[in-house]
Amino acid sequence: LCKNNFEKLQIVVNEAIEFAKTTEDYTDARQRLINAQSEIKGVKLTRDQRDKLYGDIREVFTNLNEQQSGEREDFEKEANENYDKISNKINEAYELVHGVTDFRLIRETLISIQGEIKIMRLKRDQRNELFGRIREAFLVFDKKKDEFFAKRRAEKADKLNTIRESLQEKLTRIESSLERAQNDAEEAKKALDVSSEEDKEKLEAKYTTQKSKLDEKEKEIKDIKARIADIDKELAEIEKSNS
Repeated sequence: LCKNNFEKLQIVVNEAIEFAKTTEDYTDARQRLINAQSEIKGVKLTRDQRDKLYGDIREVFTNLNEQQSGEREDFEKEANENYDKISNKINEAYELVHGVTDFRLIRETLISIQGEIKIMRLKRDQRNELFGRIREAFLVFDKKKDEFFAKRRAEKADKLNTIRESLQEKLTRIESSLERAQNDAEEAKKALDVSSEEDKEKLEAKYTTQKSKLDEKEKEIKDIKARIADIDKELAEIEKSNS
């Protein structure tokens, strides 16, 4: 899909570039290049493909500006205004990076600014400087995001370890009482097996009670071991994420 889109857009861009190179109507040439830029927006492309198309158009824009001696003053003014506008946006983006933890918002903001730098009329040194600053903002953003999630993983690991210790202590207590519950159930069963009809109902109730206690302990042990296994799995995943 990206390849097909690129090939179609390249035809549009090349036609606009060819017109710009052969016409003396610089206003029309610029408008055609802007239209070509607009067609690129929103179309699925790889980054290299998009950069190639924008780069080809930018190069022609630069040549047009150099050829139009009568428009150089206007270009200088517009480039400086665009530079100040984008520079202020980058400053605000830095405040966003340092001030909030809405990483999706931050990333979308930085990408949007980066896109504006690509298509706005700017002098080469201005564009290079702004690209450098937005790259630095991305680095700061990535570092903050990594530190944030590393801290969250550490907090989660601490909480899981605390829960695990508590469960292990509980498991030890229940397991230590399991043998006694087994003995009580066995004794109740033996008494029931040799009981007279007169005592049978009473001993059946006692056996049922002892067996119920035993079953309850065994189920609780099984549940605790399963939860500990789940926690160990979560801790392993956290450890893997940190490596």
